[in-house]
Amino acid sequence: PLSLNTCYAFKLKGFIFFAMDGAIDTENTSKGYFSPECLGFLDSQLGANPKAPAVIFQHFPLVYPIKSPSHEVKNQAEYFAILDRHPNAKAVFSGHYHISKIKTRNGVLHVSTPSLIQCPDAFRVVRMENTQSGVKVEIHTVETRLKDVQSGSCGPSRDLHSGQVGDRDYSGMIK
Repeated sequence: PLSLNTCYAFKLKGFIFFAMDGAIDTENTSKGYFSPECLGFLDSQLGANPKAPAVIFQHFPLVYPIKSPSHEVKNQAEYFAILDRHPNAKAVFSGHYHISKIKTRNGVLHVSTPSLIQCPDAFRVVRMENTQSGVKVEIHTVETRLKDVQSGSCGPSRDLHSGQVGDRDYSGMIK
């Protein structure tokens, strides 16, 4: 694996996967911030592996599933500039909001995922295949059997957290 402190990457079956740490340890906040070192690492590794489709995993989403200024990424624009420079960046998977949402920004799929122990008690099963036409992606949301241990009842927020049908399951091609 390639690494820099809490940000690292590894290659598997023609893909390069990244884990990016956006936690802020110096203040009490729900916002994210990706250090210049981690963003530099991402930028250099994307540039060094232009033929490998890149998939990024992180807690803090860059494309927000809902508006919540208290949960934003402080240096979102810097991060977007890196993704925009590298056409091999294909997908960013995140959590933080505990909401199912799938959006595309500049050819990059942004997948916000629900929580395992909060309504709708779900996780994602993802299949990606690099083809000559692009990266084929299939995403399925699977609800757990953890309803008895969840942190709160679903109530009226179920639709918000579960997302629309297209936010739960997705099948498509990323060029």
